[in-house]
Amino acid sequence: MNLISAKGLNCYYSCIASIADYFGIDYRTACGTLWSENELIYNKKHQMYAPTRFIKNLEILGVKLICLNADSCQKSADSIAAIGPAPDIVLVGTDAFHLPWSVVYQLRHRLHYFFGLKADCNRLICFDPLYQAKYVSLPYEYIAEHAFDILCVQKSNPQPLTIDVPREAEAILRQHPFLLADLMEQIQSLKDKSAEDGVMLAKYTETLRDNRLMFQEFLKTQVPFEEEASLFTHALFAKWTAVKNGLYKMAITSNHSETAPSVCELLKELIAEETSIARLLTVFAKK
Repeated sequence: MNLISAKGLNCYYSCIASIADYFGIDYRTACGTLWSENELIYNKKHQMYAPTRFIKNLEILGVKLICLNADSCQKSADSIAAIGPAPDIVLVGTDAFHLPWSVVYQLRHRLHYFFGLKADCNRLICFDPLYQAKYVSLPYEYIAEHAFDILCVQKSNPQPLTIDVPREAEAILRQHPFLLADLMEQIQSLKDKSAEDGVMLAKYTETLRDNRLMFQEFLKTQVPFEEEASLFTHALFAKWTAVKNGLYKMAITSNHSETAPSVCELLKELIAEETSIARLLTVFAKK
């Protein structure tokens, strides 16, 4: 079992990427439309914004996710029992406090995902890409006791998925002026809003950064664009992180007048840099 833990992938998406690899599917193909995905949906269960295109693209490629009932310990146990043997996969959302291989085991509570294959004697053979844990056996009852989310992941019949790099770059050229205006307006309005609003905006920009990290991985697989992946530099990602950190700072302090201008200036630089990258990709495609 190859466990994938790459930049831009949280524990949930690392599990799904690893399962896709187990099915013989390159998860990076599903990342080809994430650069231009701005209409993100907040997932309350995961407490994060989610790139919905990633899951939709994987489903087209042949990775089917089925959400099961995890409303109680008994219902979680029934859901696990209902999942078939390999190649079907059990994907579990739980508290890392209860995972023996976790660095926060019996120390801190943290939402976390891992996956497993069913074995004999009502046990799950568990895998965790974030901690690179493999072949750890846990009983169904123990998993069900602490699970808040249970999914069955199956391999389905793949459908054609065409992702065009120039088209994605053109979408950036169309959308980026509106993205910048929207973010600037939201930042300026934070002084009149709650700390929670600032945290939500910080989480949103964090997902924008992660989407770009995932798109960069996709670009590395695309001939003749693989060398253009280097256009997404470490400095660019560092600026996205600085924007996210600045928004968190604005959420917990009342001195917006100092932080807001620097965050806005970074955003202007980011949008300008990404617009230049998009132009280069469209020009390169026409050669």
